[in-house]
Amino acid sequence: MTQPGLSSAVEVQKGIDLFSMKSRHVLTHLLLLAGLGISLLVPQSLAAQDAWKSPDWLMTPAQTVEFGKREYLKVKGNFRAATLSGEQARQVRTIVHYYLSQLVHNSDSDMVKTVDKFFQSEMSSLTSPAARQVLMEEVAAKVPDLLNHPKDLVRYNALSMAVQLNVRPGRVVNLEEIPAVPFAPAHKMLIPVIKDKDQQMACRILAAKGLARICKDGDGTPSAPDRSDIAQAAVDTLNAIPPSKDDGIWWFRSKLIEVLGSVDRIDNISTQPIVIEALLDVITNRNERPSNRALAAQSITQLPFTSTTNVPLITDEIMKLLGEFSTAFLRTPTAAQGWHEPFVRLYLAFRPATTRQAKELKWGLLYQVERPGLSSHAAYVKGAWAVAFPILRPFIEKGPTPPVPNDVKALTEWLNKIEPANRKVVPNGKEYSAKVAVVVKDAGGE
Repeated sequence: MTQPGLSSAVEVQKGIDLFSMKSRHVLTHLLLLAGLGISLLVPQSLAAQDAWKSPDWLMTPAQTVEFGKREYLKVKGNFRAATLSGEQARQVRTIVHYYLSQLVHNSDSDMVKTVDKFFQSEMSSLTSPAARQVLMEEVAAKVPDLLNHPKDLVRYNALSMAVQLNVRPGRVVNLEEIPAVPFAPAHKMLIPVIKDKDQQMACRILAAKGLARICKDGDGTPSAPDRSDIAQAAVDTLNAIPPSKDDGIWWFRSKLIEVLGSVDRIDNISTQPIVIEALLDVITNRNERPSNRALAAQSITQLPFTSTTNVPLITDEIMKLLGEFSTAFLRTPTAAQGWHEPFVRLYLAFRPATTRQAKELKWGLLYQVERPGLSSHAAYVKGAWAVAFPILRPFIEKGPTPPVPNDVKALTEWLNKIEPANRKVVPNGKEYSAKVAVVVKDAGGE
């Protein structure tokens, strides 16, 4: 259920967070057109081709055709079995080899069709949980063998099979869409992909999207230690790739920010506050793309704050960000459309899109203060919201609307009057500068 008056925010959220088969197709075409610093159409070097060795399980083109004619339907007879013997499981695994082999041998135009057919035909509702489990485990086990294939589209489409694996399909409960539950063990093969600086950027972006989905929709999975591993990998990768105007890099960084906003912890297993500090670092980094800073603001308010989390500091930095964006928008009103997403994300940083996110998950600053030990910060957050709301409300109700100068003046006065004395986001964290953020010159939208 959405909160009253938030239908526009929900639609924007769906649009910018969409993860579906359709978005994968769109991403492929965007990569082909924009490049993202790579070429999906130019053949790789001979050295890259020599580096890839065909795995033992890969079928030749002739074997693929033969399997489709003579073995496929026999193996499919195992797909409805409640339990599988060792031999039956071995046979089911060959179905995965069959599809992955087609990706290697088929034309570029047929690859997406091959992936779609796998999910429509093999991972359908008629497939038993036992067979589904074997299929998912084998995809996660064998896809890494193709991730250094010389052909970029082979890598990308093979990886898309692993990213789309679901333990349970999506459904609707009480008029609310419940997303599909992803196959959490796939995270172990996705982590090396985001960390691999030699991997094509399209695959790293897709792997990060997959990790975010696993963390966000895992329904009790992955485990706390596994989430720590995911968080550490995302933070390390963010630190290894500085902000850039390059399309591939800012997009990749946005997906890593989404991972951190979905990981459901503020620290790693050693209690180092790597997640919450990484997001605050993005918020305060004036070299970062505005949309990524706003995404970090929304993401940090989705973390499970504890009684020692410095809510005033987080609120203050988000308000400074709003001040920067408002001033920049007024300076370049012709860039109005580009400012829509950043301002909506700042709205969602205070007040999330659905009742479940607000009341159950405690996302958004206005609901974080309902967590144990944080009620003393409620007045501070509500005071900030009273100043921010007049600026943010039009973006939800009307679309990109230049802030009213008097509202920006009120925000400036609030920022000049209030400055949290405690500059650590958590007690064992680092000290953040009290210096008010400077508005970036010529900072337009996107």
